[in-house]
Amino acid sequence: MDSAALLAGFFLAPALLLVLGHGLRKRVPRARYRFWGGIVGYLLGVVVAVLAMMIPPTGWAGEGGLRSSMVHWAMVTGCLLGVFVGSLFPRGSSRE
Repeated sequence: MDSAALLAGFFLAPALLLVLGHGLRKRVPRARYRFWGGIVGYLLGVVVAVLAMMIPPTGWAGEGGLRSSMVHWAMVTGCLLGVFVGSLFPRGSSRE
């Protein structure tokens, strides 16, 4: 299951952001917030995953559960949480 989450973080999360970003200028402000929230969340997830990957093996040899979860799930979770938080922003006025 962890490997599937890592692959989803590498391929499905950017594909979701690509779909959300298509025609972004013509969309309502809430859709823009969702897109940018997903981008920020994904990038934060990438940073967390990379930092977890760089922990020396002696630091995570005894407890692989937390490190493994951070490496495999950070990108997917960051993207989805970012989209969710972006959708919570108040509805703004349209600039059109």
